Amino acid sequence: MSDTELLQAVHAALARDPRLRSNKRELRIRLADDVVVLDGTVNSIAAKRLIPRKVFEVSGLGALDRLRLRPEEQRADPDLASDVERVLAEDAAFADYRIKAARIVDHEPVIERLVCVDVTDGVIRLSGTVESLSCRRLAEVLAWWVPGRRDVENRLYVSPAEMDSDAGITNALRLVLERDAKVDADRVAIRTRDRIVTLKGTIPQVEQKQSAEDDAWYLAGVHDVDNRIRVRDHEKLQECADEASRESFPASDPPSMTPVIGVGGAR
Repeated sequence: MSDTELLQAVHAALARDPRLRSNKRELRIRLADDVVVLDGTVNSIAAKRLIPRKVFEVSGLGALDRLRLRPEEQRADPDLASDVERVLAEDAAFADYRIKAARIVDHEPVIERLVCVDVTDGVIRLSGTVESLSCRRLAEVLAWWVPGRRDVENRLYVSPAEMDSDAGITNALRLVLERDAKVDADRVAIRTRDRIVTLKGTIPQVEQKQSAEDDAWYLAGVHDVDNRIRVRDHEKLQECADEASRESFPASDPPSMTPVIGVGGAR
């Protein structure tokens, strides 16, 4: 397949996916040294995560992801950095951590329980060392929640290194949903198989359904999200108040182990 044919195949695959067809995007795709380079802006975190995976499925090549999320508002980098530092410092999971505005380079010594925040052109970069994959994932989601961000680059190391698993993704998403004021976490059941997250339950607002799905996409290591949450009015919700508990998945799925060296899992 020539380079032109490969790029045509990629564009065709993106056009066929209904989740991407409805997403306005300014996308530029090119080949450089056997890598597909992705530039441009997208309107949703789902599109940002899906497009590199679609590229790999079609081409078999890795993707250099330079896609940016179109921000709801334009904000200065220092303001973004300050907000990220604040939300991390206020979260109980990082109560014993040092949170500071800085960037760690590769040759610097490892300092445990340290999260550094650096922002350039709306791109938030997290570096430092955390104690678990759950902390690594949670820090990234909290950064994604800050208004005005265009991307989050998670360079946090996990020490000691640990094995990633489907159960780890499920448990991390549960932590995230419990922190999301837009979602009634008690009404959402979670299952993860082969890094594909399935959401089930019944909630009163379509906005909650979308927020829960976005939270799953924000998690590092998630390959796809199957959102089966149903939206019903309050009267019907009262009739099926116990439905989420009846349909709930096990709290911890059997682990599907993936080796993790240094950082916490592939994105």
